[in-house]
Amino acid sequence: MGANIDLLNENNELNKLRNWKIFSQDTFSHSQLIGANSRVNNSIVSNGCIVEGEVSSSILFNDVVVAKNAVVKDSILLPGVIVEDGARVYKAIVNENYVIEKSEVINEVQQEIILISE
Repeated sequence: MGANIDLLNENNELNKLRNWKIFSQDTFSHSQLIGANSRVNNSIVSNGCIVEGEVSSSILFNDVVVAKNAVVKDSILLPGVIVEDGARVYKAIVNENYVIEKSEVINEVQQEIILISE
């Protein structure tokens, strides 16, 4: 997870240089939508994302959906990933356009980072 996840650390080198701007490619997606009852903590949420569940210490690339009652922790979700209602994802890198189905649990043990792809 390396460089991307390091951005979440308050003491990373880029945070020491507060005048730096971070530029990213515009995906022409809508702005992120964070639901009224969702919880997002220490995470980066890109344009086009819809978050209705809980996201913690994670990076969501563009057009990711985290449904109601879903949990994403310590993970990186690449563009187009869908986490359906009640699903839980822990310490994983999830490849583009992957669908984590309703109530599915990914890497509950959380001992090592896993890669999820088709």
